[in-house]
Amino acid sequence: MDSVDNVDSAKPLEEKTPSDGNKENSFLKIIKNLSFDDFKNIQEIPCARQSFLNGIGGGTIIGFLKFFHKGNIPSATNWAIGSFCLLSIGTWEYCFFKRFNKHEKMKVVVQKMNEMSIKKAQKKAEENAKKNELIDKES
Repeated sequence: MDSVDNVDSAKPLEEKTPSDGNKENSFLKIIKNLSFDDFKNIQEIPCARQSFLNGIGGGTIIGFLKFFHKGNIPSATNWAIGSFCLLSIGTWEYCFFKRFNKHEKMKVVVQKMNEMSIKKAQKKAEENAKKNELIDKES
């Protein structure tokens, strides 16, 4: 499905203040508001599947390459996670860029089709008017 409108899992964040008066960190608010239901319909989010697959594949490959090159597991893990994040975000943005351009082109095509149908209708109306004039002259 190519519509973000169908995803109802996004919940607005509620303002919560602890009893001691300190405001909670926004990251903690996000973590507290996450639930398993938020991830049930991830396949319906446009570009999500492909961007995650690209990120997972790229992160795995880069992590292994870094491990085989240096032999340091923590460094390889950092590279794998970082490349997963960058590749996922990059492919997500590229996919949305392509979708935006596609939608813009579709708007232009629909507008041109509407203009063409209006022109055809006007031309047909003019032809009918000419036929009616000829019929009136003959009568």
